[in-house]
Amino acid sequence: IKPREKKVTVDGFGDVLIKTCPNLVLSARLVSYADPQTGMVLPEEQAKSSSHMLIDQVCQLNGEPMFTDDDFDTLAAADPDALGPLSDAVLAFNAEHQKKTPAKG
Repeated sequence: IKPREKKVTVDGFGDVLIKTCPNLVLSARLVSYADPQTGMVLPEEQAKSSSHMLIDQVCQLNGEPMFTDDDFDTLAAADPDALGPLSDAVLAFNAEHQKKTPAKG
């Protein structure tokens, strides 16, 4: 499946490109959040998901990632209100993408 992408204008960030997160990347992230003993997602690990979402899905208009894994600590420590518009744009994109993806069954 070809990744989908969409150009959006985000308050405080201007025009950015948001794209779907590859399943392989998403799966690796989810595994990293789980307790190896129980397989349950740890609450303190789940908090990392919003920073990883920005790293994995937000790009500059030329397609280059806006953030990398090296930016994780900065994103995690950032004021949530400052990143809110960007996170909201990604969540809206993901909700729209899920509606367009047929269920497998």
